[in-house]
Amino acid sequence: MKKSELRQIIKEEIQKLNEYFIRSGDSIESLLLFNVFNDIIEYPVNNPEIYDDGEDLTKLNKIVKKYTPTVKALQKVILKRKKEKIPQDLVDKADSMVYDGSDAYDSPRDVISYLVKIWDNQIEFVKDLLDEV
Repeated sequence: MKKSELRQIIKEEIQKLNEYFIRSGDSIESLLLFNVFNDIIEYPVNNPEIYDDGEDLTKLNKIVKKYTPTVKALQKVILKRKKEKIPQDLVDKADSMVYDGSDAYDSPRDVISYLVKIWDNQIEFVKDLLDEV
């Protein structure tokens, strides 16, 4: 492989990584990277194609149903105000709240155990930030 090809591959991989981090100067639209928006709206974690049906999936459906109105309302506000910047003093905190959590998606029980607390923290942060900006 030529050095130029390797550099191009590295550059593309870095660009992929960068889209998941919140940086100084980013708009509040970046907050849509938070798990709560992806898990509830974009790629719902209660999708029956992901997990077998069962008691845990029924619980997860109830949880997602409970969170959906709040998350959609926050998403709507963020999109209306998407050009506003995240305050500099909150960038690091916002970045640290983007949670990979890949192991938390193994089963509905894991989602309930690990992600609900993360969603609560992300929702609280977004509400506080929107009040501040």
